[in-house]
Amino acid sequence: MVNAKPDVASSSPSAKSFNAESMAIQNQQSSTTKGILFMLGAMLVFVTINAVAKDVVAHYPLAQVAFFRNFFALFPALILLKRAGGFPAMKTNNLPRHLIVGVIGTISMIALFGSLRLLPLADATTIHFSETLFLTIFCAWFLKEKAGLHRWSAIIVGFIGVIIICRPTGDILWLGAIYALIFALGDAIYMMIARVLTCPDHTATVVI
Repeated sequence: MVNAKPDVASSSPSAKSFNAESMAIQNQQSSTTKGILFMLGAMLVFVTINAVAKDVVAHYPLAQVAFFRNFFALFPALILLKRAGGFPAMKTNNLPRHLIVGVIGTISMIALFGSLRLLPLADATTIHFSETLFLTIFCAWFLKEKAGLHRWSAIIVGFIGVIIICRPTGDILWLGAIYALIFALGDAIYMMIARVLTCPDHTATVVI
């Protein structure tokens, strides 16, 4: 009987290192794909909410709309919390940051609804997308994330587009544009801090 020789190449340190790197790359690609899908789903939900809110804010105070928006959002957040293990999952050592996120999120939401009240939906939504530009700048500046030339080029072109949209015309009110930019800036700060908080804390804690 001939004994099979072990595969020396596959058991060598270099082969193990290569396999580990391949697995890490595959996991990173999978996480990136999931992140993109989650972001697309979130944008679809946000656009739907904005379309409904456009009609609601014409009849009710902004603070009241913001309150009920958060109230009804609490129910799916509690379901997420239950799946995470219940209230023990809310334990955190970053309470001050969570309070800051809550204040910024509330201000941003009121500014969002204010922009929807004063601006056409298409114009308000376009200015809201400057949030992505602010977020890229903040993450590169504060979190030291890499932003290549193509991203910075997109930021410059995007800001030019925002400036063009904000020109004083018969369709755009300056107050509405300011509300929209406050939302974009505040939501970018909110998302950047939330990104940091989701590392030590559970997602359900950050949401609630």
